[in-house]
Amino acid sequence: MRLDIDALAGMLHFVEIDEELHEAWLARNRERLLARAATHFKNLREYVSSASFHFIDTDQVVFLRVHHPDLFGDRINQPTLNGAVESQQQMGGVEIGEMGDLVLRVVRPWRIDTKVVGYLELGRTIDHIAAAFSDDLDIELLFALDKSKISQSLWEAGRAASGLPKDWDRFPRHVISGNTLDAYPDGLEALLSSAIDALVDVTYGSAAYQAAAVPLRDAGGEVIGKIVMSRDVTAEDSLAGVLLPGMVIALLIIGPLFCAYLLYLARVNRKLSVTRAAIVGLLDREESLREFLKTSPYGFQHLDSELNYIDTYA
Repeated sequence: MRLDIDALAGMLHFVEIDEELHEAWLARNRERLLARAATHFKNLREYVSSASFHFIDTDQVVFLRVHHPDLFGDRINQPTLNGAVESQQQMGGVEIGEMGDLVLRVVRPWRIDTKVVGYLELGRTIDHIAAAFSDDLDIELLFALDKSKISQSLWEAGRAASGLPKDWDRFPRHVISGNTLDAYPDGLEALLSSAIDALVDVTYGSAAYQAAAVPLRDAGGEVIGKIVMSRDVTAEDSLAGVLLPGMVIALLIIGPLFCAYLLYLARVNRKLSVTRAAIVGLLDREESLREFLKTSPYGFQHLDSELNYIDTYA
């Protein structure tokens, strides 16, 4: 996941220095901004098929969604953007996308001539991360998001754009954001309604699974839904009495570890953002010193720590 954040941050760098984007933004010309940003978005889509790209005003209102240009004017209130606004540094982490999917986002203040004029955001869904955890741990993962954290209209628009059914009413309090299996298990509604940490028997077709749900937290630590973890025990039914304690322990450890990993990633990204800002500041000061030396009426020689000659400024 660190590689994903680094890749998204690297793409944002090319966006923030694009002078054509500067001109379109300062002119408040959404059509020109979209036309130019589409080139960067195409490059991102070569890296990942499901991506998001936002241009956001300083009041956190969306000026342009490159991935859904007809949807704009809503205000984003999410941990990564809130953190970037508060710290004026790059922020990254996993959170609910406005269309009800779990998204790994990187948000950065956009500076033109040293002034913050807005915020840039690139993101991708975490399907690949869930698939990797599923393969490595031999479990299935399903992400159920709390409906109170999502706009129904935007969620349905996102589902329609992806060619998925608008099954908002399928479960009373949750919508399903991701699932490493192709189907929902029989008994999922009971599992979503059950107490956290309860172990429940469910079935996928003819296969028997044991499943548990744990809280799903976003980059800010807020509970936004549940992670349902399940393991195929079809061949182990005869040993269920022996395996049950181990299953409970395994499932209840994996979920918190997964959430802790997402929170750890957000903290690491914050530290990297502070380091990046410090390095940029040092480079700016070095450049200012070089300009001073070049334009000074006095002559200066640049020597290394052993007093060997490097350069002359006169």
